[in-house]
Amino acid sequence: MFSAGAPVAATRTSPFAVLPMGLKTVLHRRFESGTDRLDGPIMTRYFTDLAAGHEVGYSPDLVAQAQGNTFISLARQLLDGQLSEPVDLVVVAHDGPDFDPRLSAPVNLTAVLPGGPMTYSVSGQGPLAGFLALRVAAGYVRRKPMHRVLILVMEQRGMPYAGQRPSADAAAALLFEAGMGSTRVAVLPGIAPADARAEADGLAPANRYGPGLTGEPITEGRSATELWAEPPAVLADYDPVRGTLGICAFAREIEPSAPL
Repeated sequence: MFSAGAPVAATRTSPFAVLPMGLKTVLHRRFESGTDRLDGPIMTRYFTDLAAGHEVGYSPDLVAQAQGNTFISLARQLLDGQLSEPVDLVVVAHDGPDFDPRLSAPVNLTAVLPGGPMTYSVSGQGPLAGFLALRVAAGYVRRKPMHRVLILVMEQRGMPYAGQRPSADAAAALLFEAGMGSTRVAVLPGIAPADARAEADGLAPANRYGPGLTGEPITEGRSATELWAEPPAVLADYDPVRGTLGICAFAREIEPSAPL
């Protein structure tokens, strides 16, 4: 099992990691409330232990009432009929937890996607989850040549406690392929809120700024899935909680497909 900590500070001479692939396909979708359930004493005991000592508005009755979408169901619906060629690597990015902790989206995706790809998850990075996923992918491709990489950014709102919930279940998929351009990504910690916009503009002025740089509310949960719908040439976002800036620049040889 691999675990990723906070991003290591990048040098000012080379802040970008390069994924030697261009963006081929973009898919984005919002979902209706799911029908998956958490019934059973095992889940009640699990969430009771998990919530102990945390003021998250938990009660055992909420487990029996909970209903939602798992990351597996979101991925399967989003990708249905979209992938026919082998994929080498998949990175699943999210901030909030999966609906059912008994299920593993990476394990399932390895089994069902063409090529049996190596699959990982990154989480706990707020609205920069997608940026970190691309940074991880760039590191793997640098060590092992690959032809296709799939990034999945997902968020779901079905939680068995009364804490703050995302406003929608949503997912974005970005398929990258060798020979179709390149992608640069930077994840820079230690940036003060007052300096974030100037720092982003100094490195690569963005065509789209995320809510962390504009002050607007995040419309699709803490993972900012909507930011990745129809991505422009350069996009940037900032996580004020962690003081981290994310920038991604796409150099395309052809235009990606339109999102769903």
